Amino acid sequence: MINFKKLFLNFTISLFFISFISNVSIAKEIDVSKYILEPMPSWYNERYYNPHLDINLMIKDGFTRYEALEIQNQMKDILDNDKEFLEMEENSRLNDYKIEKVISSLNQAIKNVKENRKFENNFKPEKNLKNYEFYVVFDMDETLLVQWYKMGEKGSKYYTSKVSQNCLDNIIKPKIEGPNYFLMIPKWEEAFDKIYKIPGNKGIILFSAKLDIATHCIIDKLKIKGKPLKDHVKAIFTRNYLIREVEPTKLSKDLRMIDETLEHVIIIDDNPTRILEKQKRNLRKFPKYNADEYLLSKDKNNQKVKKYFENLLDVIVDEIQESAEYARKNNVSFVEAYFPYSDDGSDELIMLQKQGMTLNQAVDFIRNNRKIFEPEFYVPAEHKK
Repeated sequence: MINFKKLFLNFTISLFFISFISNVSIAKEIDVSKYILEPMPSWYNERYYNPHLDINLMIKDGFTRYEALEIQNQMKDILDNDKEFLEMEENSRLNDYKIEKVISSLNQAIKNVKENRKFENNFKPEKNLKNYEFYVVFDMDETLLVQWYKMGEKGSKYYTSKVSQNCLDNIIKPKIEGPNYFLMIPKWEEAFDKIYKIPGNKGIILFSAKLDIATHCIIDKLKIKGKPLKDHVKAIFTRNYLIREVEPTKLSKDLRMIDETLEHVIIIDDNPTRILEKQKRNLRKFPKYNADEYLLSKDKNNQKVKKYFENLLDVIVDEIQESAEYARKNNVSFVEAYFPYSDDGSDELIMLQKQGMTLNQAVDFIRNNRKIFEPEFYVPAEHKK
């Protein structure tokens, strides 16, 4: 007589070991070089160090999006510390990234993430979030802070803090280094503290296009109510997490690594070109922070300009608070509630106000009449097959 209980147990154990062996040896069983994208075109002026990975292909092979981007980050971290490789790249001696140094660093990164579960951030993407729950991502450069400005040279009154020389970010082609001082946007501490306390907030995330060392050197200087800024944020993503789009060629932030559904995450960013086209409904386009003009307005007591900069984040906090409350009361996703303030909804919002509506009336109209802003592509029946 067949012992089905024993047979099932043996089958389960076999599956476990197959899965275990598959995960442990993933870097050995596949040709990881297929994940490495070719170098950026020579005409692409915004050249960032190190190769990028084909994230979509990695997902097809069983990696999660967050794992794939973490592997890219750690691969780049290894290469960022390889002086020989950086010299080759900087002097344009790399026509193909599929060289042993890169493949070796990629294998090591895969091992770190898949075997050792080593991640740079403690962030873990959550599934099955409640409708009103949300993450707020803040771009850093030219949104929360400015480092490339002139008036900081006048002394400590004109910057938030200095960073050491070995922490400076650099941009190559041509290679230049930023100043060793930076200025935060007014009232950023209050804004973070208020957002942190909004019901449904799952965390504030920072995203910078700076190098790791430059990003963390700045963040380590910042505190909210005497506690390190890092205690108030869920994760910090840097240049190495940017994904490469092939058509058109550009480097972008992909919010799906935070929330695959894109229903619970927004990003506040001054640079819409850094956002994937299909994620514009998650983007709150933010005015560039002009540090020189803000500081000049303080020196000359120009209250209109001064108040403009000092009220920027107040507007963002109000929008987030209002949208979170609306999402909770109406059982819609946070991103759906936030749509009128997003890049996709902003044109309609401006048009309705130009036609005489107040801001609140325009927001309500957009939320209750979404269909009129989303025409369907109609194909006559005779052309359908």
